[in-house]
Amino acid sequence: MASRWTDHQLSLVPRIYEAALDPARWDGVVAGVCRAADAFRGELGTTDPARMPGIIGRHELPDALFEAGRPKLAAPVFAALQGRRMAGPSFTLEMLIPEGELRDLPLYREGLLPFGINSLCITALGTDGDAGLRFLVLLGGMRGKRLGRRAVRLANALAPHLSGALEIDRRLEGARGANAAAWDAVATSTILVDIHGEVRHANRSARRLLAEMDGLTCRTRQLHAATPEVQARLTALVARAAGSQAQGTGLPGGMLALPRPSGKPPLLASVVPVAADNPWRTAAVPVAAILFVEDPARDLRTPPAALRTLFGLTPTEARVAVALANGLTPADIAQRHGAQVKTVRTQKESIYAKLGVRSQVHLAKLLLRAEAILAQQEE
Repeated sequence: MASRWTDHQLSLVPRIYEAALDPARWDGVVAGVCRAADAFRGELGTTDPARMPGIIGRHELPDALFEAGRPKLAAPVFAALQGRRMAGPSFTLEMLIPEGELRDLPLYREGLLPFGINSLCITALGTDGDAGLRFLVLLGGMRGKRLGRRAVRLANALAPHLSGALEIDRRLEGARGANAAAWDAVATSTILVDIHGEVRHANRSARRLLAEMDGLTCRTRQLHAATPEVQARLTALVARAAGSQAQGTGLPGGMLALPRPSGKPPLLASVVPVAADNPWRTAAVPVAAILFVEDPARDLRTPPAALRTLFGLTPTEARVAVALANGLTPADIAQRHGAQVKTVRTQKESIYAKLGVRSQVHLAKLLLRAEAILAQQEE
């Protein structure tokens, strides 16, 4: 039996360190640990909500275990994690909470039992910078054995390697952040997916859009539309674009309108495949397709003060410029601000001259790009 454990550990350790250099492999590492521990699901995560899901992806965990991106851990479990600042040792819920009390916990009744989960094995993996604690969670299923000493021993053996690899990953994240910053400068909501359709990066605009949960959301790295019919079309479109170049089919991307429960105009999504010879295909976080999502209902919110600095507009011209970019007519603006229409038209001509544009469409495009640059400066 001892040699079997050694075989499991030896096969997993190199994969763990490979994942430190290629974050796309973390899910495979989690799956391997689950198989070795006879667990049916698992997750590497952090208690820092700013990094959830981040580079450390969930592995098929039910959404009921999470709340606003944080693990929905019972108070005694979270307290136990807080007390384990270093990697390991692992513990099961039964080691922490008497079985009679455990069955009465909302975490057990609402977060585990309805999803066929009968046990947890939790391992602290050290600190995640200054903001949180890393952890590994393994789930035991109703049809399998409850997780016990076997899972605890394996998790304890792997904990130092997982902790070290995650620290390497965290340090390398700064270099990856340069690419992320470049995408954040793109005003259009941009979402990068891999060949499996899993989200690998969403720029700042996309993160805001996804947080609104109105027409498009992201759960466990998968994109979700508002209705089953649109969801099926979205999944097929992403799968076709992501797999086309790898399969040599050369199929193009496509477009899709995403209805919104709020009743606002639908989001407009365009999916573009990444060519097989593109470096992104073999990057540390491989990208197979890119989604560009436009929100027709989104108003520009360019700060007037910034427009005064950038283009030399007067305070009034700056306010008028934003209103024009959002589609208002001079008459609308005059009515809103109690001004004469003739005065607003004069201001409009002055704005066009200072910004070098000839129409409201060109003005909107310019302000949209200015917003992206300004947002980057605020980071």
